[in-house]
Amino acid sequence: MKWYYDQGVQKVPFKVGDKVLLDLRDYQTTGRKLNARYAGPFKIVEKLSPVTFKLEWPARMTRIHPVFHASKLMLYHDPQIPGQKVAPPESVIIDGHEEFEVEAILDSRRYRRQLQYLVRWKGYGPEDDSWEPVQNLANSQELLKEFHKAHPYAVRSLSES
Repeated sequence: MKWYYDQGVQKVPFKVGDKVLLDLRDYQTTGRKLNARYAGPFKIVEKLSPVTFKLEWPARMTRIHPVFHASKLMLYHDPQIPGQKVAPPESVIIDGHEEFEVEAILDSRRYRRQLQYLVRWKGYGPEDDSWEPVQNLANSQELLKEFHKAHPYAVRSLSES
C-alpha cells in the first residue's frame, strides 16, 4: 500500500534560501483576465513543516500572513537571457486599496504645505519614481525611519522633530 502511495507523491523541491513565486489565484487583484498568475520572487526564510514555508515578506503587506503551503509556491528561476527585462510586479488589493511595494525613500519635500517623499518602487526604474504624500506611506514606516536616520536634515513632519 505504501509503495503505491509513494509512486504519486513528489518531494517538496524547496529549501531555506530559495526564491519562490506565490500563486495569486486565491487573492483578489485589480482584474482577473490579464493578471499575473504569480507574485514574487520571495525568499524562503524558514521551513515550518515538511510542506509549510515562511517567506521574506514586504513590510507593506502586513495584512497577509507570510506562511504558505508548498502547493501555493513555485520555484523561481532567474531570467536566462542577459539583459532581459522582468515585467514589473503587479499591485495587490488590500482592504480595497491598490498597493505597491516601496523599495527606497530617496528625498523629502514640502509641497503646498504637505509633506511628500520621493519613492522608488520595487521592480520599477528611476523613471517611475514619484512624490507621494506621507499618508500613502503608512506601511513603510521602517523605510521612513531609515531615510531620516541617513538624512537628519531632510524635511520631515513637525511632530517628528
